[in-house]
Parts: sequence; structure tokens; C-alpha cells
Amino acid sequence: MNSLYTQIYNASKHLHDPDLRRKLHCLLRGMKLQNVELACRQFGACRSTYYNWLHRLEQADFSPEALFDRSCRPHSHPHTISGELREQILSMREEFHYGPARLAWYMKKLGFSVSPNGVYKVLKRAQVAFRKRRGKKPNPHTRRYVLDRPGQGFQLDIKYVPFPLENQKAYVFSAIDDCTRWRFSYAYLCLGPGPALDFVRKLVAAAPFSIEKIQTDNDVAFTDRFRNLSPDHSWTHPFPELLATLKILHQLIPPGIKELNGKIERLHGTDDQEFYWKLPRSISFPNFNRELERWNFDYNHHRPHSSLAMRTPIERLSDFGILPRATYRQLKSLEHQARLREIDHQLATPSWVVAKVHSLPPKPKRRSLSLQDWAFYLSRPLPPLCKMCGNTTFNEALGASSDRIF
Repeated sequence: MNSLYTQIYNASKHLHDPDLRRKLHCLLRGMKLQNVELACRQFGACRSTYYNWLHRLEQADFSPEALFDRSCRPHSHPHTISGELREQILSMREEFHYGPARLAWYMKKLGFSVSPNGVYKVLKRAQVAFRKRRGKKPNPHTRRYVLDRPGQGFQLDIKYVPFPLENQKAYVFSAIDDCTRWRFSYAYLCLGPGPALDFVRKLVAAAPFSIEKIQTDNDVAFTDRFRNLSPDHSWTHPFPELLATLKILHQLIPPGIKELNGKIERLHGTDDQEFYWKLPRSISFPNFNRELERWNFDYNHHRPHSSLAMRTPIERLSDFGILPRATYRQLKSLEHQARLREIDHQLATPSWVVAKVHSLPPKPKRRSLSLQDWAFYLSRPLPPLCKMCGNTTFNEALGASSDRIF
């Protein structure tokens, strides 16, 4: 024991590393006290570690470098993802920019068994760039909710297309069901009540269930809540009138609280991430609407949603016994056109007349029109403003005559 103590003591001389000095002094203390447990308690080690240090010193001929910390990394990684699965993950990430959870879901559909954490490790080893999350202020609107049945509540909003179509600004009207996340979108080349009315007709005809309520913000296409158009309040906005005719409740959110329309706002973000950037900037407006129709179909039938436990809206609809009547060419199908005619019959007037009657008028400058003048101007045939929505403005309804009233 004395020779062993002397050898360890000599090995501890001229050491500057504090960790190595602590380990050697622990060994010397245990030999001096003849009590390993007490020495380990004083130096914060355990008995097995003490004897492990001693064994490593003896094997290294009492060289202090043998007590340096060793790597705990395993010598082999038999479960490392490689080969075809790794190539599928990287190629799908590069093409669609999906996250680990969605990539793991698609890999399962392709017959591979991998967890989201495993997908994340593959992306991390390949040095795939991840988006850094900036620090944000805490959101006071933290309450989350889901309605009980399809059609109980729709959220509707307008999204500007990020690039011009045929050298014009385009606007996408989108609506999403709160319960099933079923969506419907359609693009127009103009804004106002006319496109909003036309979109509601298409939405009601395309939805595979009845709509009870539509929730919107305070845009002028949906309400004149913050615009005093006539002093006697004779003007009423056509959008709530149309919803009342269709027996649909119209709900407005308070100004500046877009979190209450959070599902449709998140839909806009999904469109930016997975739809708009794939389109060529030279795409025509009709082709854009066709691509938007295909994207609606993929979103409802094939794209999994984390809010639905990685299920699709159509699978969620099947829980309520609803079979959707959606196809790629739904807007031109005979069934859809028949449904549009039923809605027009319910409104007791053709859709293009509704759009022209309810075009938003400017504020009167001189005097208001009489009922006879209104009937005369609204009965005149009008040219459409754009090819898609077929709407006209109020000033065009008055014509280009020299005796203009406004």
C-alpha cells in the first residue's frame, strides 16, 4: 500500500489541471484514512468511481492523463437513418419545406417507420437551415376553441396575391370552417361588395354542409360599420342582406383584434408557405384560379392538419357522416351549377343583378336619388367590371351622361 501511495503521490506532483488534482487527492485521501467511503464523501465521488480511477491509473502505469474524462459516445449507431429513407426526407424537405412532424407523417404514408424526432436529427445532420423564431411579446389572446359541428362557424377574409396577375392586383377571398378546417378560396381582380357576394354564392354551393354563421372583419366589402354613406341611413350594406336572405348569421370581430379570426389568418400563412411561391410569376388569371382550385382540393383531401391530429378535413367530415361532393373541376360541374341556380332562386333574382344592385355607392354630393330614379338606373343593362366576378360600380351604373347627379 505504501508503494502504491508513493506512486500516486509522485504522479500528482507538478499537475496544474484542477480536475486531475482533485481525483488524485481523493485516491490519496482514501489510502491515508483507510476509509474509501469517507474520502469519496469529502471529494463528492462514489465508491465505484474511486475504484475505477484506481484501476485506470494502474493500467496506465500511473500516468495522470489516464484520468481525463472520456467520451460517452457509442462506438456504433445501428439505428441511424440512412439510405432511401434519408433521401426521401431530404428531398421532400427541399421541395415542400415541411417540418419534422409533417415529414414523419408523409414517411409513414410511404411505408417508412420514423418519428418526428428522428426526422429532425436527419435534417440537423444534413445542416438544413431552420427558421429562427424571434422573441415576441406574450399574446393576451391565449384561449383556444373548436366548434362542435361543421358549418357552425366560418371565418372569411381577403388576401392580397403577393405578385400581380396580368399586370393587375388580384385578391383571394378565403373561408375556413372552424370545426373541420374545410376551406374554399376564389380569386378576383377587384374588391368591394360585388366580389364578396359572388364568393358567398360559390361558398354556399361548394360547401358539403349547411352554413350557420360567417365571421368577418370590418372591411368595406363586408360592412359599412365605419362609413357614413348617407345622412338618413337609407343605405344598407348588401353583404349582411345577402346572408340574411340565405339565413346565415353575420358576425363582425372588434377592430384590431385579428386573433379572433386566427384560423383564417393561419390559413393565409399556409398559403404563403405552400402555394404562392410554387407558381410562376407569369401565370395568367384563369390559370391562377385553376391552380387555386387544385390547392383547395389538396388542402381538403390530402394535406394532414396538426390541429386535427394529422388528419385531413375530409376525414374529419366523415366523423359526422358527411360525404363531400368535391372534384378538381367542381366549379364547372353540372352539380355545382345546379346548386348555384338553387341559390339564385332562393335570392329571387339572378346573381349578376344582385351584384349590380348592391354595388357600393359613393357619398352623395348634391342630393339623393328618388325611388323612381333608383329603379330606372338599376334596370339598365351594365357592362361587367372584370371577367371573373361580373360586377360593376355604382358610378358605371349611372352611365356617362352629362346630367350626372353625383
